[in-house]
Amino acid sequence: MIARQTPRRTFWCTRTYVTRSGQIVAAGDEQPTGTLPVVGGTGAYAGVRGTATDHLGRHGGPITIRVR
Repeated sequence: MIARQTPRRTFWCTRTYVTRSGQIVAAGDEQPTGTLPVVGGTGAYAGVRGTATDHLGRHGGPITIRVR
C-alpha cells in the first residue's frame, strides 16, 4: 500500500504479462473494475500503451489487454 485515505484505500499494483513476442507491463492504482494502465513493454510491445483488465477481479480471471 502506498497511501491510505479513509474510507478508501489506494493500492499500487504492477503486473507483467509474458508472451512469445515480448512482455507487457501494467502498473498503477487498480480500479474497482480490475483495470490497470499499460505503461510499456519489451520486444514487439516496446513503448506500448493501453489497459489491462482482469475480469474476475484480483488474479485468476480472463484478462483483456488493449494496446495502441
